[in-house]
Amino acid sequence: MKKKYCYMDVLRLVSMLAIVYYHMIVSLYLEGAREYSSLVKFFENKNAHIATTGVGIFFMLSGAGLMYSSQKKDFKARDFYKRRLMKILIPFYLVTVLYVVYLFAAQILRGGSVSSLIPNRITPLRPILILLGLDTYSLSFLGGETYYRFVGDPVLVTGIGEWFLGCLVVMYLLFPLIRKALLKNKWLTMVIATVYFALILVFYSKIPIFCNLPEAPFMNFFVKIYDFVLGMFLALVVGKLPKWTLWPSLAVVLAFLISPVKFPLDQSVAIVLSNLALYLLFHNLEFAFEKAKKPMKWIAFLCKYTYIFFLWHHIVITHFTHKWVVACQAKGLRPPKTDIPLVFIKEFVVTAVLTAFTAILLAAPKWIRKKRSEEREDEKKQS
Repeated sequence: MKKKYCYMDVLRLVSMLAIVYYHMIVSLYLEGAREYSSLVKFFENKNAHIATTGVGIFFMLSGAGLMYSSQKKDFKARDFYKRRLMKILIPFYLVTVLYVVYLFAAQILRGGSVSSLIPNRITPLRPILILLGLDTYSLSFLGGETYYRFVGDPVLVTGIGEWFLGCLVVMYLLFPLIRKALLKNKWLTMVIATVYFALILVFYSKIPIFCNLPEAPFMNFFVKIYDFVLGMFLALVVGKLPKWTLWPSLAVVLAFLISPVKFPLDQSVAIVLSNLALYLLFHNLEFAFEKAKKPMKWIAFLCKYTYIFFLWHHIVITHFTHKWVVACQAKGLRPPKTDIPLVFIKEFVVTAVLTAFTAILLAAPKWIRKKRSEEREDEKKQS
């Protein structure tokens, strides 16, 4: 049985909260409540961005977690795909269905026509992308015009899981191959991955498939796969690193946080370096996390639901911020700063409630099977 690392749970929770916080802040700009220039200081400095850090850490933790859990010799790719893909896709399906039902119900209650929610044009590729959790990422990756040409009308592209889920699904598909390479020769595999990462960044603007993409390099699967591989590699070597690595990792993290000078680094490189330092820092603090047993119990409990929370959060934030801004505009008022904390609290609470509701629905089949099994056992005893 693999060891349960406290630092991974802490990092996972911190990363999720960082992403949620960023989306709460940036939604104020997207809905016209605040100017972008007035918000930047709350999530970005000269060398670090809270969202890119959170997402990068998530990918690293995903790679590391899968590597830790697949150390057994009888690893089978088929069983892995069945277990892991369903673990991320079943919640995605359920959240998608719940949200679509809400959209249709809300439209009917408003006296509107549900036809506006139904795509006018759809290709056979669309259902496949939805089933794989790649629909939203495809829109982000391809851009509106290309998406429309190959996939169809982007109606009901809900944003559930955003581009992150699409990246993660493809990473899961490649995991058995990368795992095999790392177990055969982890250092050579990591060197090859690093050379690949460097080359794709150097020639990114000259690669035909990338140069016209609407997304930034740090949102591109072909760039972010390096974070995932790095996490897998760290799972194999981080336990053997000397304790003094705490200090250089702390120095690098502080440098990215407080340096008044912008480092001459490509953004994707800076993300990897800062996230690597952050990962090593938290790993070196494992001894402190292990001593905090009561807080860690709560953190471990919350981490079980971070993924579902992630699936819901952007939808809730978008709806609540929009509703608040529209209500203020209807009164002829500019959305007041004093209301922002309350709006954020409401968004967080509603997301938590939806997360709990979704978790209960996901667990219901297991509870039903357990109860039926207990009833059969009682019947046997009575007979």
